[in-house]
Amino acid sequence: MSHCYLMIKLSVYQIDNDVAQWIHSFLSNRIQIVALYGERDDLIYSTPVHIKSDFPQGTKLAPTQFKLYVNDAPEVVKNGLELYADDSKLFSPAASKENCSSLQDLNNLWLWAKTWMLKFNPCKCKALHLIPNNPCHSYHMIDSAGANMPLQSAEEEHDLGVIIDDKLKFHNHCWNQSAKANKVLGLIKHSVAICQLSGINMLHTTCVCSHLEFGISVVNPHLSVTWRWL
Repeated sequence: MSHCYLMIKLSVYQIDNDVAQWIHSFLSNRIQIVALYGERDDLIYSTPVHIKSDFPQGTKLAPTQFKLYVNDAPEVVKNGLELYADDSKLFSPAASKENCSSLQDLNNLWLWAKTWMLKFNPCKCKALHLIPNNPCHSYHMIDSAGANMPLQSAEEEHDLGVIIDDKLKFHNHCWNQSAKANKVLGLIKHSVAICQLSGINMLHTTCVCSHLEFGISVVNPHLSVTWRWL
């Protein structure tokens, strides 16, 4: 994330000039040094390097500024694009070959990232073909060397803690959450020797039900087998 380009985007978003200057001052004149222990346990320091991109780790400003930096990405694609932190999801109906071909908006995203000095990692990008009648079109993304790299197709993906499969049955998600809840239940059983009923109910609601109900609004279990697990 380039500091210079960030200031340009702040001005486009009409951020107050005093706030923008404060952010610029916060990012300016920062250096990075690597320290290693030598053979005699003495610290050896590298040559200081000025930081011209990215935010200092752990600052409260970093997530907000990164969101502002990538907020215009949906404007360069024709299909839906959802952003969460540094994760992005490009999606479109697959009713026809034309719909599938339009998902090659990946090239537009690559050009956008190159313009703003960002990089996508094609090795971490996958295609998830939902519903059984999906034609399973193949997609490509340009890598750092400029070559067209085919994206790997996946049968399921972890998304914000929810396991989404290509058939949208969520069997693995429900099974994993049930296994986590059973582990916690066993831990409570072996750790809590004597406890009143109200205490047991509180532990069950707080520690067990939280696993069973995680992502329930997305999963919406409707099959008998998933109901038995949960």
